[in-house]
Amino acid sequence: MYTPGWDKKLQLLQPDSVFDVCDEQRNWFRATIIERMECEGNEAGKDCDGNTLEEVKVGYRYYTDDGETIPDPTGRHYIGYSPKFDIIRRISLASIQFAGSMVKPYTGVGEKM
Repeated sequence: MYTPGWDKKLQLLQPDSVFDVCDEQRNWFRATIIERMECEGNEAGKDCDGNTLEEVKVGYRYYTDDGETIPDPTGRHYIGYSPKFDIIRRISLASIQFAGSMVKPYTGVGEKM
C-alpha cells in the first residue's frame, strides 16, 4: 500500500535525520536515525515490488547545541533516552513518521502551576 510522501520519507531516512517514532507501548517520541542498513537474517528479502528491505537504527533522542543537556559517548549533547534504548525498525513501518507530525513541542516545561 502506497502512503503519500513515502518516496520523500525514504530519501530523508538518513543518519542524523530527525523523525517521530512510535515505541512498543504506542508512545510517540522525537528520534534520530542513527544508521540505515539492509535487513539481515530472517528479516532479509524483498518487498512485493522487488525492492530490498531496509531498516534503520533509531535513537529515542535528538541532538542539540544546548550545553545544559546530556552528552552521549561521542560528546554530542541530546534530549531523550540514552543509546542503550536504541532499536532497529523496518523502514516500511508506519511507526516512523515525519518530524512534528505525531510529536508536538513541549510547552510550559518547568513552569509552576
